[in-house]
Amino acid sequence: MWDPCVVWHGGTYCLFCEILRPHRSMWMASSADGVHWKPLGPVIDNAPFIFYKMFVARCGDRWLLNHGSLSGKHRRHVRWNDTLRFWASDDLVHWTYLGEQFDLHPDPSWYREQGRCDHMYMIPKVEDRPDDGYWGYCVATPNAVEPHKTLGMLESVDGVDWRWLPPPAFDWGCGPQMYMEVGGCERIDGRYYLIQGARFGYMGHFGYSTFTFVADQPAGPFRPDLEAYRLCGNSHDLRQLGYSGKLRNIGVQDLVSFGRGDGELLLTNCMVSGWAGVEDVWFAPIKKVIVDGGGHLRMGYWQGNEALKDREIPIDLARCERVHPAIEDVAHTVRAVGNRIELTDRRTIYNRHAGGGTIVILPDCFDMRAGVVLEGTLTLLDTSEGELTHRIPVSAGFYFEESPGSGKTVLFETLGITRIDRVDYGSGKLAFVREDTTGSGCATVAGAAEGRAHAFRLLLRLDMFELYLNERLVQAFFISPRPSGRLGLAVEDGACVFAGVRAWRMTPL
Repeated sequence: MWDPCVVWHGGTYCLFCEILRPHRSMWMASSADGVHWKPLGPVIDNAPFIFYKMFVARCGDRWLLNHGSLSGKHRRHVRWNDTLRFWASDDLVHWTYLGEQFDLHPDPSWYREQGRCDHMYMIPKVEDRPDDGYWGYCVATPNAVEPHKTLGMLESVDGVDWRWLPPPAFDWGCGPQMYMEVGGCERIDGRYYLIQGARFGYMGHFGYSTFTFVADQPAGPFRPDLEAYRLCGNSHDLRQLGYSGKLRNIGVQDLVSFGRGDGELLLTNCMVSGWAGVEDVWFAPIKKVIVDGGGHLRMGYWQGNEALKDREIPIDLARCERVHPAIEDVAHTVRAVGNRIELTDRRTIYNRHAGGGTIVILPDCFDMRAGVVLEGTLTLLDTSEGELTHRIPVSAGFYFEESPGSGKTVLFETLGITRIDRVDYGSGKLAFVREDTTGSGCATVAGAAEGRAHAFRLLLRLDMFELYLNERLVQAFFISPRPSGRLGLAVEDGACVFAGVRAWRMTPL
């Protein structure tokens, strides 16, 4: 499922992606609901050239596909990723290569010939008026006289013959400049939203992350939306935490791309498990495009994912098992009434984790291979008294048991952070090792305001999960490759009420 691209046509969602080995084929699947996919296999197979990330778009009365490739040129041992190739189709299944005469290579007037010329996102210059032509945004390497730029721009009358344009203008402001690869550019409410991916510790994000730029004109200047800059990604260098494979080299999520659904804009990407090697790459649930009142692009829960729900699993919160601390005391209480449970931990002022934390496990084990959807509300409560400048945030959220006494938590803090930790309480004390942080500058949910009920959605299958709060993406991450199937609720340094908790077994994919 590497580098997926999704389009909708005639009541069907079509998914295209690379086949990593030997990088000469394109795999396809179709779906009536965007959730349950029917594999169609390689619809382009054994191409005579390398096949990298692709985009598919409707241009006039046919579908056009472009993808990154190689020209065969090289310098020392490095082959140049310097070619865009084009294909056409009437039905999205049978594709015809348009030939070398339509291949694109960097225009040396503005771009380095030995630089990248990779996948291109295409949009109509005027929506619903294809005769006015198209804009194209591709991965490219502007030359030395065009410094600090990060992509290439083209235009076309018909989507087949393209003319290179100067690189779009960028105003980086106080943000560091970085070479990135494009995930698309869409016009939303009269503004142009450009999403691009990068890693290598960019602005502290050591996992591959996608970032948002906004402009008023198609050629810019594009400005980083610093308030909601990281559209998604992960923060920590997972290699330093002992992980290997793609988790070490990429992180959890790869490049996010725009897609066009049934009258709506979508966001799609893939997720890397990393436990089973390079091929263990998943197509993540489709996301809804949200532009909030401040004009910030965010990833939202797509209502089509309701099709994931199968049989409802009864949840009796009164049967929750306290696992930490093992013995209840006045500072660590669990009170369940009906479909409502309140957990408390000793409120501390100066020292994080000093309260010890409270964890309960939901009754019964869940079938992690089948998958589970968990929904409800959570309300974090600050039980301290008085106005204090030295205040530790209340934290609450979810616990994924890996083995007795250890697992992983994802916790919302009341002071603007969402964190994922590897935890261990086998010694009787709760110990944390941070694996991910969502905070300032992220478009995903950072923390949860105290005293307010927040609706959550947790999607979990095998060792991968996605979490949403108030219909916005919090994070996509991984747990143990051999989870116990026991899920829990947790609170630290305060109290939290979980209510209306419901669970569903996922439908077979």
